Amino acid sequence: GRAHGLYGQGLPRNAWVLEQIAGKSGGGVEPVHHGHQIRGHLSGIKKQNRNNFTVTFLAHAQSKSRRFHAFKAGHTHKVIQSCHSRVGADLSALSFLRRSDSLKTVAFATVGCKVNQYDTQAMVEQILSAGYNIVPFSGKADVYLVNTCAVTKEADADSLRKIKQAKNNNPSAKIICAGCFVEDKNALSEAFHGLLVVKRGDKNSIADILAGNALSEKRRGERLYEPLKVSGFFEHTRAFLKIQDGCDDFCSYCFVPYARGRSRSRELKDIISEAERLVENGHKEVVVTGVNSGDYGRGLKPRVDIADALAALCAVKGLSRIRLSSINVNHLTPKLLELLAREEKMCRHLHIPLQSGSDEVLKIMRRKYTIKEYERVVGMARLMVPDLAITTDIIVGFPSETDKHFAETLNFAEKMQFTRTHIFTYSKRDGTASAKMSDETAPGIKKKRFAALGKTTKESENNFIKSFTGREI
Repeated sequence: GRAHGLYGQGLPRNAWVLEQIAGKSGGGVEPVHHGHQIRGHLSGIKKQNRNNFTVTFLAHAQSKSRRFHAFKAGHTHKVIQSCHSRVGADLSALSFLRRSDSLKTVAFATVGCKVNQYDTQAMVEQILSAGYNIVPFSGKADVYLVNTCAVTKEADADSLRKIKQAKNNNPSAKIICAGCFVEDKNALSEAFHGLLVVKRGDKNSIADILAGNALSEKRRGERLYEPLKVSGFFEHTRAFLKIQDGCDDFCSYCFVPYARGRSRSRELKDIISEAERLVENGHKEVVVTGVNSGDYGRGLKPRVDIADALAALCAVKGLSRIRLSSINVNHLTPKLLELLAREEKMCRHLHIPLQSGSDEVLKIMRRKYTIKEYERVVGMARLMVPDLAITTDIIVGFPSETDKHFAETLNFAEKMQFTRTHIFTYSKRDGTASAKMSDETAPGIKKKRFAALGKTTKESENNFIKSFTGREI
């Protein structure tokens, strides 16, 4: 514990750890000062939860760097051994607490999407188990890990800023880079020399990479789901639950399929097991996420789909809310909509990327639907699920987008009355099909279109909010 520090043989007074014990053991815990009292409260926890909870709150203490900077190894070791004899928990996973006071420190930064945030948390838990102490990224650390993004030029720049920040914080530190940006070898080599790069498929070996151990060669083109897992997101109420990775769509503007690889799915039993673990650790809401979540089930036997995965999650006891992060309109089936309408645990929200309101532009983008098909599916969704919130993504300034094309997008967005619209200015990605197109839209025109679309979609957002005025919901 570090809320007030470890003083001699005393443990923290009114510490966060004790609050967690109170929550797990039914409350009513007074401030304590000695290990035997903590052991007593641990004894009150249901036997099946003791080990998981003990690992969770102590590992959490390690990650709460502003409150818990380190453990005094000698005293903590005694507490662990005594807890083991009193409670009977297997505390082998806490071997890092038996290290010397000179714990190595590691700091993390994440750029980009929910999938990246999940991957970072999985790596954090591996490093904690390997005996490292998590510290803030803004300070000095022995190792910095930057989980990067490459969806836009802005994401590239943000990733580079984080790498430079790490270098400035501690020039002698190891800097490890993971994520989509590192899959672009030219971009990374231009940034810094001497970086340790974690390619896709190797995130589950982050502790070995830190230790300098050689990794077995992997065939990265295979449709194998990397066995990452998490126990909780201790800085968030919601937990991210990754079910799928990669993409086979190869939209003409998108670098992600090249960075993340082909579409692959996680075994359903592993998804449910992780959801149960998240519930045990206090999460009541999960956000189901993936690079192309609607493609879930590809390669699995027996074949299942995204609706099957969500239905199985609805059956998890203690899980109160399930939110689907994003889904393409061509994956939005009647089966999925029926589940959304039927299950109270499912949040009445769908994020359905549009990208353009022009069929001509959609075709060049290699999107797998027309405007008429998009409108039909969204209409069916709103009919089946009353008060459904629908959010979307739209790109402005795509190469070959004329004033006519943009007017079609503007009119369609106004017609659809999206709850919220995430607007992106087209960003050229080397290696994609659209990067070879010569008729790029001028920056000034992109800026004007961004502003015009933002004004229109803000009105529809307000309209959705106003629709609930005076209603009991």
